[in-house]
Amino acid sequence: MPQQTITFGEMRAGGAAGFRLFCSGYKCGHHVVVDADPFPDDVRFSDIEQRFVCIKCGSRGGLPQPCYNAPRPSSYPDYRIDLSEPLP
Repeated sequence: MPQQTITFGEMRAGGAAGFRLFCSGYKCGHHVVVDADPFPDDVRFSDIEQRFVCIKCGSRGGLPQPCYNAPRPSSYPDYRIDLSEPLP
């Protein structure tokens, strides 16, 4: 079982409104800043990490990290999330 990470609610309580999402492809290095507003407070990062798909290289999985002093989140889709199954 993967290690559980913080929830979006805990992230927001800590002062972060978004998160940086790093591609899991070791040769890619792509990352984006994502607005956390669409995600419910009780969802953990570890619940959705494997749902992210990099649009640059197609790798599944990503490493989300809270972003406390982030620039404005991307206003265009630079990643996609596989929502074929409902969020936990």
